[in-house]
Amino acid sequence: MLLLNGHRTRGEMKAGKRFAVSVAAMAAGILLLPSAAEAASGKEDAVAKAPTVSIVPATATDMPKGKTAFGPDAASPSGSIVAADWVCTVYASDIWQSGDWAEGEGSQWCSGSGWGPQMIRTQIQRERWWGWETVKTDTSSWTTAYFLTLLPGYDCDGDGTYTYRLVTTGWAAGGSRSQDVQSLNYVRFSC
Repeated sequence: MLLLNGHRTRGEMKAGKRFAVSVAAMAAGILLLPSAAEAASGKEDAVAKAPTVSIVPATATDMPKGKTAFGPDAASPSGSIVAADWVCTVYASDIWQSGDWAEGEGSQWCSGSGWGPQMIRTQIQRERWWGWETVKTDTSSWTTAYFLTLLPGYDCDGDGTYTYRLVTTGWAAGGSRSQDVQSLNYVRFSC
């Protein structure tokens, strides 16, 4: 090994780092492989059971993505634009996998005066060849609280591999106004 002022050359340092990374990768691979005893006993390969999750940006154009605001109509009877007295923001998280469950979070928060009462509905949906199938629906009750949230969960055990999204629908002003929003990203995984 060549030393410059008591140190290795840059080329040798890079080669040493590549060697260390290669050794670490091999060690991780060996730790993930089943032992000979597991293989002989007929247990499934541990690597095959590792979950695979794919995140895909939302492509459907049937509703806004992530979060969006809504309020009363912003036009007066004379046709001029007026400031809204209230605004509500409705939100749909990306779905996440927790074991054999597809879970998410839907929320709505309102400010100003005249928005109450409000309520929300969340729908966990999975993509099928013919469109989106709703597999779980949760609905809040009407409330005058300024913030609502629901944490829906769907037991997808044994369903196979699907792409999931969350849709949140928010209602305000006693149901006279509403807005849908979908997850910013779709998530694909197996249960």
